[in-house]
Amino acid sequence: MEENKIIQEKRPNLFLAILCAVGLGLVGAVLWGLLYYTGYIAWAAAYFTILLSAWGYKKIYKKLDVKGYIIVGVISIVEIVVAMLIALDLSVLIELAKEGFSASFGEVFSLMFEVIAANAEIRNDLIIDVVLSLVCIAVGMLTLYLINRRAGKQTKPNTAESLNLDENSSAETLNLENLNSTDKEEDKK
Repeated sequence: MEENKIIQEKRPNLFLAILCAVGLGLVGAVLWGLLYYTGYIAWAAAYFTILLSAWGYKKIYKKLDVKGYIIVGVISIVEIVVAMLIALDLSVLIELAKEGFSASFGEVFSLMFEVIAANAEIRNDLIIDVVLSLVCIAVGMLTLYLINRRAGKQTKPNTAESLNLDENSSAETLNLENLNSTDKEEDKK
């Protein structure tokens, strides 16, 4: 009786995987923002942002396919850009508070773009940080691809093709020629 029961696996939930990728990516984005605000090399945290996002996505969705790479890449880029804008805004707010001025987050945010457009040094530093962050995200995606590719080569799927079974064969009727050739190759070693 128990053998006739069909075991259905739960389908991976894409929405939950995206939500997990966003949540874990926020950890990396907050790290990026803190490093940027303190003056350290923040763009390196972009690498960890994409790794955390991908890990969360893969943990829930069970695989990282092309769709996953795109989703994780877009999430990481958006989170890094938002973290950068918030870090810049907070820097300006703190500097204004030191000078005795009072401003809201929204007011500073709108003025920030004017300051960036007017000041070439700030604009150049910002462009460099964005480009280096994007490079780190690309390196992170390449790392993920290579890790997944290596993991795929190490595990051999237990499919009819890998066992040389045809449609009418069962697992008990393996192609003996394939087994014999495998044994012969191992004997030669």
